[in-house]
Amino acid sequence: MKPLRQRLTRRNSVLWCNLTIASIDVGVYLVAGKSRLLPEMAGKHDGYCDIASSTILIDRALTEDMAEQVLLHEIIHFVCFVAGVPMPAGDAEEEAIVNPLASALYDALKRNGLFLGPQRLLKQGC
Repeated sequence: MKPLRQRLTRRNSVLWCNLTIASIDVGVYLVAGKSRLLPEMAGKHDGYCDIASSTILIDRALTEDMAEQVLLHEIIHFVCFVAGVPMPAGDAEEEAIVNPLASALYDALKRNGLFLGPQRLLKQGC
């Protein structure tokens, strides 16, 4: 199978924004969650973080608020990996750590007016 970024096309994805995380350029794409070309998004996944290609995928069927929450969730995965934070080997165990962190952080940022997701930043021309 081709590397992830090579499988992203105009038919199955759109670039949502570019981020810099720990000096690494990361492309964030809105994708069709059910695309057979992107098995990473199969099942119950609303987002996916691919460290090797510096890519984050977000299901484009999500509401804007939900997409922002998923983006923050995937950023936490990325940050933990590049910062060398030890994570459990299993997906369920890692999600058990990342989910509450992402939820609490998103809530704190939104309630205090500190979180402007990429969609809102793009609308403002930033």
